[in-house]
Amino acid sequence: SEFNRCQTMIISLTSGDPLPYDEDMPSKDDLMMGVHRPHRDHAETEQLQQTTEAADEFTAYRILYALVKNSVWDLNRAFQQHLVGKNDVHGLHRQHHGTRNSDTSTKPDSKVHHDATDDKGAVGPSTSHALQVVKAIGQDDFRTFFKMYEFAPHLSAYLMDFLVRRVRQSALERIIAAFRPTVSIEYFRAALFLPDLEETRACLRQFGAVFVEEQGTSPFWVNCRATSLATGAGVHKSRKT
Repeated sequence: SEFNRCQTMIISLTSGDPLPYDEDMPSKDDLMMGVHRPHRDHAETEQLQQTTEAADEFTAYRILYALVKNSVWDLNRAFQQHLVGKNDVHGLHRQHHGTRNSDTSTKPDSKVHHDATDDKGAVGPSTSHALQVVKAIGQDDFRTFFKMYEFAPHLSAYLMDFLVRRVRQSALERIIAAFRPTVSIEYFRAALFLPDLEETRACLRQFGAVFVEEQGTSPFWVNCRATSLATGAGVHKSRKT
């Protein structure tokens, strides 16, 4: 995708790593034309320096994009390259992925520039936001996810758009498993971060929810047991636990 290619380009230009071959992508020499290069006493791989703010912003995008792809490897790589040594980050990683083999653990990389942190080693606001999204996804915490979605910095909300359906479906399963015999559509509207009842009904229908039909009026209640049977939410929940 275009986003993946842009991320690859930024990482290559700022880390000194070679670009993977792509006939449609400009060469690194072309991209470096006209860019001021600091004097070096000996040959060295060309590298650009990002500002702390830019590094923070694009590290956040990389983390969120890894979530969109549901890619353990990409999340590992993002943590390795930008966030090594942060105990809170290691905890979030374990919560989201569980225990991994040693080849995918977050070990320091000698080639890495930890540019998503400031001079004091603190994680920047955009990256911190992305890490909270990782935590919310890993814990099936849909309420925190939608708070993060509402106040996403820069362009992070556009990447989170691709996670919304996944989070809403998980939220439906959790709510259906927790309530009996019915749940109001107003409750789902607030929980699933939807603008009105009509759009909430449309969303629930897509997920296979079963309504309590009332003659002459739009349904206002969801039948939890029937929805659990229809969607397999109860089976899914038991397997997860």
